[in-house]
Amino acid sequence: MPTERKRYRRYIDVSSNDGKRHRIVVSAYSEKELEQKYREKMMELAKNDFRFTKKATLRSFFSHYMEYYLRPDLRPGARHDKEARLQRYLIDPLGDREFSRITAQTLQQLLNSHTGKSRSFLSKLKGEITAFFAAAEEEDLITRNPCRNLFLPPCENKSRRALTEEERKAFLAAAKKHRHGTLYLFMYYCGLRPGEARALMPADINYIQRTVTIKRAIEERTGEIKDPKTKSGFRTIPIPDALFELIPKRINTKYLFPGEQKGSIITKASCDRAWKAILNLMDIEMGAKRYRNKILPETSVLDRSITPYYLRHTYCSILAEKEIDIKTAQYFMGHSSIAVTANIYQHVTERMFVSGADKLRDF
Repeated sequence: MPTERKRYRRYIDVSSNDGKRHRIVVSAYSEKELEQKYREKMMELAKNDFRFTKKATLRSFFSHYMEYYLRPDLRPGARHDKEARLQRYLIDPLGDREFSRITAQTLQQLLNSHTGKSRSFLSKLKGEITAFFAAAEEEDLITRNPCRNLFLPPCENKSRRALTEEERKAFLAAAKKHRHGTLYLFMYYCGLRPGEARALMPADINYIQRTVTIKRAIEERTGEIKDPKTKSGFRTIPIPDALFELIPKRINTKYLFPGEQKGSIITKASCDRAWKAILNLMDIEMGAKRYRNKILPETSVLDRSITPYYLRHTYCSILAEKEIDIKTAQYFMGHSSIAVTANIYQHVTERMFVSGADKLRDF
């Protein structure tokens, strides 16, 4: 009896002019053939206006936009962020409206409703909404993109900063007291991104030359181990003596910072808990009091907005303090653009201010 060939299937849910949902089945005998037939069917549906009519809603167009208009080389985390942002801030509030009912005023009011949020968030949201309506214009759902003259509402320009001198001392003391502190010390002493630090393996440490080589990073949202963020992310960084002394000489695990299961990597949840504990220890180092293992709010002195990325920013500031040339700093940081490094170098740290002031006393 002949063996039955395996069939692969994909499903397309569409809305027709009668407002009802329909499911179309695309099948083939190979994944490659299935992908080709799926794309052909989607183009056919779009061309025949079966799915997208002049009365199409934002919601009915959303999945098509995500499938065909986002760059195919987007990392999974970036794609997830864009999809989640559009879903929450555009589709959820306006998704059931027809494109013909969306005006520039509608979208400006949508942006204005988020007044006070960070400039980074609002810029991303505005850009993603503009791209969404540009795709709708391309599909002839609208005659003109209503986003052309949108402007950002008043926003908070949040920016990462370097730790102050007092915060640095408190962090170094706190990190040495926590069992996961070495992970964060790699960010401070070597300028690593959180995903790069978590993905370190024992073989990445050169114990003779005292360096660490960055070859991979973990995608925080998906947990996938991938290449660094950009080609510039591949780099070898010197390990300062203060950090090198804390690294175990024999490590019998796959990852430098292992998870609970054998061969696994430390989870983001574990890292988040560790960071909160380190912040508490920093607060205590700076004078806060605790009762029954909790910080007394009235005694807290620490800026709780500090995130692990502040450690990377601090590393770059320390390079500036030590007068490391900017091209070398760009390499150590793994920045693809020197403008990013230069932006941090322009920030004057406490130590640089004091040093400059001393030099000018005999002006």
